[in-house]
Amino acid sequence: MPAPTVRLTPDGYVVSCESLGGIEGHGPTETAAWTDFWQALHTAWRPSHEPVQGSEEPPHGLLAHGRTALRRLRD
Repeated sequence: MPAPTVRLTPDGYVVSCESLGGIEGHGPTETAAWTDFWQALHTAWRPSHEPVQGSEEPPHGLLAHGRTALRRLRD
């Protein structure tokens, strides 16, 4: 699994991870961008047994990755 990447843009920093459905975090500092990234990941993540209301597809395709993706990301 590819690791998250950090980019500096004219508007600040962007942390993204394509293997997690393109989740991004934005902020004026790298720390703020990481905080935003983790909040976005936490918001989008659903346990594999929990259905997403009104949709067959989970946000950002995270249901397919579930806990395994988060575990790999932490490693």
